[in-house]
Amino acid sequence: MAYELTDFRTDVLEASMNVPVLVDFWADWCGPCRTLGPLLEKLAAEANGAWKLVKVDVDKNQELAAQFQVRGIPMCVLVHFGQIVDGFQGALPEAELRQWLAPHIQGGVAEAEELVEEPEPTPPAEMSVAALLAAGKTAEAAALAEQQLEAEATHENRLQVALAQMFVKPQRSAEILAEIPEDADSYDHAQHLAGLAKVLSHDLQALPAHANPKVPEYYKAAIEALRQGAFEDALDQFLEVLYRDKHYDEDGARLAFLGVFAWLGKEDPLPKAFQRRFEMAVFG
Repeated sequence: MAYELTDFRTDVLEASMNVPVLVDFWADWCGPCRTLGPLLEKLAAEANGAWKLVKVDVDKNQELAAQFQVRGIPMCVLVHFGQIVDGFQGALPEAELRQWLAPHIQGGVAEAEELVEEPEPTPPAEMSVAALLAAGKTAEAAALAEQQLEAEATHENRLQVALAQMFVKPQRSAEILAEIPEDADSYDHAQHLAGLAKVLSHDLQALPAHANPKVPEYYKAAIEALRQGAFEDALDQFLEVLYRDKHYDEDGARLAFLGVFAWLGKEDPLPKAFQRRFEMAVFG
């Protein structure tokens, strides 16, 4: 399928820097999806590049759907310049869909005033913590996660707080992750994230000394890169630490790797790109 998702970062986040990207969560068994899908494809073709359609089959991308907390389909999210600008849930009729798209698109779709009747505006779907994080809305993600935890203190909501606060308040992430018990299904995931929170919480002026001064230098550079969201650079620096002393700072580089992998998720291409080098550095 021409519109099918292959890589979220490339297909959605990077593409959204050029044109709005409409992400459609759907499934073969979903009746409303069979109505909305062809309509979206028709409008995308009609738009002639003014916006991009990316279709995400929730059955084939279960982890991604879970990260976005997709509770009902079809669910659509519009991303532009890396930010979520709107969304809706359910199958809109063509006139309403054109009306919904018009404010976000320049050319390629019918303008709102061309409609005979102006439908009621469709409220955006509630965005998930993961969706906000993917769009770079860290503050909004943290606020939403804390609200959800206050409303319902589940292990899943604790994880969402930890994910959202990781690079803002890592101590808060560590605190909330410590509340997830060993018998919880999410315990292993929580432990990986806790390792990352520990590393991020370091005072960079008080890192452990080492006989090889390059080790703390690389470690400090890696943490600084992490705090800036430069994951690839950070992992490169952590590899340099692992090559020299895999046990430095109580296995800090290894814990950081596992934590970054857990934070990004298996759908992200970065863990896939670094997995082999990481394993060779740790076990080689």
